Amino acid sequence: MAGYEEAKHIQIGIADRRFAIPIAEVVEVIRMQPLTDIPSADSAVMGVLQVRDDIIAVLSLRHLMFLPECEPSKATRIVLLKGRTETIGLCVDCVYNVVVFTDIQKGSKLEGEWCETLFRGIGIHDSELVPILKTAERLYS
Repeated sequence: MAGYEEAKHIQIGIADRRFAIPIAEVVEVIRMQPLTDIPSADSAVMGVLQVRDDIIAVLSLRHLMFLPECEPSKATRIVLLKGRTETIGLCVDCVYNVVVFTDIQKGSKLEGEWCETLFRGIGIHDSELVPILKTAERLYS
């Protein structure tokens, strides 16, 4: 898995915790914008927004991680992710930087069904352990 180990990731923040998303899955990072509510949508869907000619659903990563919701701040961002057929937005508290992990441990080190569903592994950067999200697999399954 050498190619995966050398891949770049963006580090994002949720509730004072760092996570990573493979940069190959990221289309763009944009500032938080007003969203249009969608009645009867899944509870993780915060709403939709228009980016150029596309209407994009925005999901709350806090909700997907069973964390309490909070009001958006100046640092809140929407990470636009490539899907199989469409782009989807993921609302995060902040985006830190782009990193290349020195080592990635497979997700089998994580315990519990919830962890296996949400994370693909743990990256190590500057002696810090950073969970890597299964973004495309999780959001589009």
